[in-house]
Parts: sequence; structure tokens; C-alpha cells
Amino acid sequence: MRLSRRFASSAGSSLASLVISANQRAPALIAPQQNVSYTYEELDLKARCLASGLEDIGYKPGSVALSDVPNVAENILLQLALSHVGAAIMTPPKDAAALDALLEKYDVCGIICVDATAAWLEHTEAIAHHRMPIVSLEAGDTGPRPASATVDFRELLLHCPPRGGSPVAVAGSLLGVYGGSALTHGEAITLGRQAATKLHLTSADVVCASITLMHAFGIGSAVSSALTAGASVVLPAVGGIRGCGVPAQRATVTVEVLERTGATVLFGDTHTLQAMRELGDPPGTAPAGLKLRSGVIKVGSGSNFLDRVAEVPSSKGGGAPMPLKYGGVAMLAMGKA
Repeated sequence: MRLSRRFASSAGSSLASLVISANQRAPALIAPQQNVSYTYEELDLKARCLASGLEDIGYKPGSVALSDVPNVAENILLQLALSHVGAAIMTPPKDAAALDALLEKYDVCGIICVDATAAWLEHTEAIAHHRMPIVSLEAGDTGPRPASATVDFRELLLHCPPRGGSPVAVAGSLLGVYGGSALTHGEAITLGRQAATKLHLTSADVVCASITLMHAFGIGSAVSSALTAGASVVLPAVGGIRGCGVPAQRATVTVEVLERTGATVLFGDTHTLQAMRELGDPPGTAPAGLKLRSGVIKVGSGSNFLDRVAEVPSSKGGGAPMPLKYGGVAMLAMGKA
């Protein structure tokens, strides 16, 4: 399955074009655990540089990158860069048969991973037989596959950005396949606009995405809503570069980020929210400097705002229903109607 190359016809037609149309001097991406803070101009420049690097190693319009990169700055840079190339991202399947089928169905051009020795790369011999580049976030990590060239992610950021032009991806083109579900740029932007409207987002907001970016809720509702409003995206880089951690870890770093960045809006799930509510001294005490005003909590599959849902069953099972609140701030629910 190959995607045709078409140029953006209007502002906001792709994820990358949202970045281009925003106030370039405004803060765009903050990842405190990585000491990352980019304006929209810096974010766009880095994404264009990465796009150029990806093109040099074989990425092209219609191609697909397999990636397991978690909620770190590199993830957003990657998805924006692929927008400029006209390529898409895809989460790796969990078994060899599914991976073989995926390699047959899509024009998988390469792999972008945290670690080139990751277990999922050993699921099948197919990857070894494809001379596709493996881009690793771990410097000097070559992995065990001599048939595939391993590239340091940071080297790709050193490329010169392409001059002028609009992002290749348009509304109808594939942004990614997340957990088997396809999402186009247009669908992601629609989710973002719905969330931005529902939450009354403005460019002054700071949006904390404490939910995987490799999901329509994360990259679509959370990130796209912030970019649509010209707001800042905050990423709690949970568990460092190597993983997203368990709910207690996500909760700890999310609360830290909410306090450090003055985040005003939170996107999370019920597991993280419950763990957040168990923190503090005494438990349930939010930071004194909390500036949170609203948020959205994913309560199940689906992308509908569940307006009448104010509490949900405990994510641990049993007990009284859990109010969708943190620090006294009411959250909206999103899931299947």
C-alpha cells in the first residue's frame, strides 16, 4: 500500500502545517526531563532537518516507518518530519506473523527505535532480509543485524533543511497506524479541533500529554489540539528514554511536570489519574502551585466526549467510583459513547 505524493493545499491540512501556521516565536514543545524547550520556529526547523535526513536514508512519499519511540521529544519531531516527507508511522506488532504481514502490506522503509537490540526486532527474519535502515535513539548502538545499516537519530538532525515548499502530507494521507488502527492527518486535525473547542484552548495554554503519542488520543486529541490553538505541548518523558513506565511512574512524573511547567490542561487515562490521586502528603494532595484548569481522561476506546460522565469505576476494580478530578479540577471523559 503506497500513498500518493500531494502537496498541502491549505493551512492545517497536516500535522506539520499546524506548526508552520502558528506564531513562530511562541513556545511549542517542552520536555523537562530531557531539558528540551522549543519554540514553534525551532520545532519546525528541527522537523525539517530530520525530514531531510530521513529522505537521505531512503524515506519517500508513501513509505512507512516502524517505531517504538515513547513519549519523548523525538517522537513529535519524528511524526512532524514524516509529514514533511509524506510518509507515515506505525507501531510494531507483537508477533512475527503480524510483522511479516505488515511488511507485505505496507511500503516499510525503515525502523526508528529506542534501541536497535530491542526484542521486537527479533520477532522475524523478514527484517534481516530487508536492507532497511534502523535509526536508533541510543548513540553508538549498532544492533545485531549487519544486513541493516544503523543510524544515530541525532545525526539525522544535523542535515540541512529543505528550502521552501509545503509539507507533502495532506488531510487525506496517512499519519500513522497505531495499534492496528489507521489515522489520517485530516482525522487527527478534526480530533484536535474538537478538543480545542471543547476545552476552550488558546495560545496561552500549556497542554500536558501524559498519554502515549502512539495512539489517536495522544497524537490526535492531545497534540493536535495544542498545535491547533498554537499552545505549548508538555511531555512527561516517563521512565527516561526507554519506556513509559507503570501508572505510578507516569503519575509521579506527570505531577512533577504539571507543577514545573504550570500546565493548564491534562490529557491522561484513568490509570494515571488514579495513581496521581494517591500521591501527596496526605495522599490526594495536589501541588500548591497547580495551574490546571481542565483536562480530558481516556476511559476506554473511542474518541467521543462523554459529557455526562463525571466519575468512572476505579481502574483497580471494586470500590467506590473515581471522580474525574485532580486538585479539585474537573476533567472531561473521552471514550466510546
